[in-house]
Amino acid sequence: MESFNYRTAVALLPVMNGDENVTKSLIDAIELYSSSLTKEGKEMLIKFILKTRLHENAKLRMSTLYDSCDSLIRDMRHHLLTKKSNTAIHKELSSISQNGLTVDKYGSKVEQLFVDLTVTQADGDQNAYKILRPQNEKNAIKSFIDGLRNREIRTILSARNYDTLKDTIRAAQDEELSYNRPHSHDMAYVGYQDYSYNNRGNHRRFNNGRSNHSGASLSVLKYNTVARWNIPIQKECISINGIGGKVQTMGYVFITLTING
Repeated sequence: MESFNYRTAVALLPVMNGDENVTKSLIDAIELYSSSLTKEGKEMLIKFILKTRLHENAKLRMSTLYDSCDSLIRDMRHHLLTKKSNTAIHKELSSISQNGLTVDKYGSKVEQLFVDLTVTQADGDQNAYKILRPQNEKNAIKSFIDGLRNREIRTILSARNYDTLKDTIRAAQDEELSYNRPHSHDMAYVGYQDYSYNNRGNHRRFNNGRSNHSGASLSVLKYNTVARWNIPIQKECISINGIGGKVQTMGYVFITLTING
């Protein structure tokens, strides 16, 4: 443990300016620096914070005396940071979707909501934070996957059961790059007879150079995806009702299973 050092404190601890991000940085710096100080050093740190780091409005909200850095930090979080609604954050996280965002920006948004929700629910209680974080992260992973724009990537990530949100986001970024890369198997065939489906789900029947579009839409996985991830497929007779009428063919289907309990 070390004594309080004025130069270190000036360099490490920012002065509040009304920006909440600066206030958060100040709180983080207090936590970091106080962990290395002696008891006397912590007392000097508290005096330094109250006299030199708070703006006038903050001083009016805070006490003039604190017996520990923990109580100082707790009051700073309570009085100087905007408290967000648990319900509002949870609702936003549950209904979030990628829309026009890149996977990277979408993932960052989900991560921020996950952190905000956990911090708000814990309300400064570290034990509560440790309990809440795993469950909130599990829910954030599900929300992230469910909100992805690409159905194929959603299917792949759901099957992997990631434990951390960071790994899930990284995998989604990798899959998006792989998905956008040109492939030799751009046609996903689903039958041995004279029917096939392209990646847009349009049905074609080749007969004397003519083609018939049923107007139906299918969810199709590329051949290399099926092979790479060993996705189980089953040969079935497929009946399709489209604008152009009803057609039947032999094709392959894949089934996803979810086990509860």
